[in-house]
Amino acid sequence: MVNQVQQVDGCWQSSKGDSSGASNSSGESSKESSRCSTPVVDSDRSDRLREKIRKRIDSGDRWFSLEFFPPRTTSGAVNLISRFDRMGSGGPLFVDITWHPAGDPGSDKETSSMMIASTAVNYCGLESVLHLTCCNQNKEKITGYLAKAKHLGLKNIMALRGGIAFDRALALSNGMN
Repeated sequence: MVNQVQQVDGCWQSSKGDSSGASNSSGESSKESSRCSTPVVDSDRSDRLREKIRKRIDSGDRWFSLEFFPPRTTSGAVNLISRFDRMGSGGPLFVDITWHPAGDPGSDKETSSMMIASTAVNYCGLESVLHLTCCNQNKEKITGYLAKAKHLGLKNIMALRGGIAFDRALALSNGMN
């Protein structure tokens, strides 16, 4: 099952649809790998990421994550997404998707941070953490991003302040500075 999201009358609505055969090419079960074997919600995916990390630390198991910066072009996005399955077969506990302000990160563009993270979760079965830079954003914009992320099935958000130039900071009054 895949979450499909669309905006209707300014509100984000989700529906579920069939995925097209994305699977773990290495044949590992989700118990042997930190990666889900299929893009459907299973009991392993419903565990909170912080619990998965805690269990790994407590048991002394080694784990790693991968971090991706969203590409600037559609062909770059296709290239990155086509490599998710192969990189996921290495067993990362999760993937980080950085917030790329110049790439319109909360949009529906193929190159946006939100869409890259959604694809990693819903089509590739990778647990993901979406970075959300709050600097230069107002409450309404952040609330909108969080609502969209929820509708896309993104459960893990790393909210960051982010950095701004000193002169720009003086000009901002209603943003999250």
